[in-house]
Amino acid sequence: MIRTLCSTTAPRLHSLHSPVLRRAAAATVPTLLTAARPTPSPAPWPITARTYAQRAPHIAVFEDYDIFNRGPRPRVYVQRFSDRGFYVVQGGAAPDSEAVLLRGPVVLLNGQALLWDVPQETEGIPNSAMYGCMGAWTPACLEILKVVRDRPEIILFGTGKTMLALPPPLQALLKELCISYEVQNTRNACSTFNVLADEGRNVAACLLPLVPTPSRT
Repeated sequence: MIRTLCSTTAPRLHSLHSPVLRRAAAATVPTLLTAARPTPSPAPWPITARTYAQRAPHIAVFEDYDIFNRGPRPRVYVQRFSDRGFYVVQGGAAPDSEAVLLRGPVVLLNGQALLWDVPQETEGIPNSAMYGCMGAWTPACLEILKVVRDRPEIILFGTGKTMLALPPPLQALLKELCISYEVQNTRNACSTFNVLADEGRNVAACLLPLVPTPSRT
């Protein structure tokens, strides 16, 4: 009985290796290999050159020097300063170019250096130890910031030999105009202005000389 079962089962086991199954397996292998191969990624989109509209030529030379209009601002530098004034280079010239001496207080704004007529005496001014001559200033001293269209993002105050505090009325004006400010002595204010201007920042400066000097002399 055992011999009969073995003899009948053996052919069935050998039938798994029949020619029909071998042909079916041979036909399936190429399909599996094709499916296993990595599919190449699609080609990237070609990069096309972008074109930009060119700026129209200047109508007049003074367009670059108009502080009341928005546009390219020539850089202005404080090359050095004396006790009574500032040597300023403007118009996009190199910092080592010949500078112009401006006596008295100056405002550096939108690439221009402007004479600034403000009180500089401290005698009889309340809280002069804290505010110095700025204790006599009113918002009218910074009226130019209301007029210019391209307002600076930050304004530096150089307060002479020592650093003083900015009076509350001027702080309120700058807050109203959304202009940040920083108060330093004049030496540090000049250096900070040059660095920020060289970085292309829209920065302004209000600078007092070390010795009170009228701007009209």
